[in-house]
Amino acid sequence: MKRATIQLGINFLVVLIICIVLLGIGIKLIGDFISSADKMKKDVDDYHKRQLERVMSEGTLVATYPGVVTINRGDHAGFSLSISNELGYDNNFSLRVERVDILGGVDPEVLYERGYDPPNYIFNIKIKNNEQYFTPIRITIPRNGETGTYIFDVYVYIKNVTNLLVPIRYGDIQKLHVNVR
Repeated sequence: MKRATIQLGINFLVVLIICIVLLGIGIKLIGDFISSADKMKKDVDDYHKRQLERVMSEGTLVATYPGVVTINRGDHAGFSLSISNELGYDNNFSLRVERVDILGGVDPEVLYERGYDPPNYIFNIKIKNNEQYFTPIRITIPRNGETGTYIFDVYVYIKNVTNLLVPIRYGDIQKLHVNVR
């Protein structure tokens, strides 16, 4: 009887040690997955930034990249926006994204790096003179969204010093296309 209880205790310790080792391996794998996803996201962001810098070097004030993203319903499309302040002085810039397609159904969710303000989707950022600002834009199509092409116009505004209620559009309107399968 005494030998059986000792053997049972040893078996319990072995199983406990195996469980702790497996838990550690699981935590390590999850950490590796998260860090590799962050690295891939950073690589994509760096690629977008290089493409935007190439376009901005040609004198463009506002640019987005990529112009078209294809996703499944329930997924999100990632875009990057660059604003170059060529006004000659530091200024605040505002961003507005408007849906312009004719698809029905529920509206996609639009997010910016610094949050969003539904229903206007406006954020303010101060950009110093002759500097560029890069920000991601994420558009999420709901699972019950329609299949087709969602089109968004991206507007960048600066403050109107003569009439603070009416902002002045800055740069060209940018078009974002989200093809949903």
